[in-house]
Amino acid sequence: MAYFSIEPFGYVHQAIQHAEIMSLTANMAGNKTKPSDFLPDHLKPPKQKLTEEVFESMMK
Repeated sequence: MAYFSIEPFGYVHQAIQHAEIMSLTANMAGNKTKPSDFLPDHLKPPKQKLTEEVFESMMK
């Protein structure tokens, strides 16, 4: 599974490729999008709120 975290394959890889193509097409039509806008919800990166504790730990 270590290789999968570096280079996804199978369904995840296909979903990422599809999202990139859809984003490119939408951007050519004049919309400002990112590939993550077209990913299924379970593949989207988690949204982490930047709390003061997290910010302080990043600054160390």
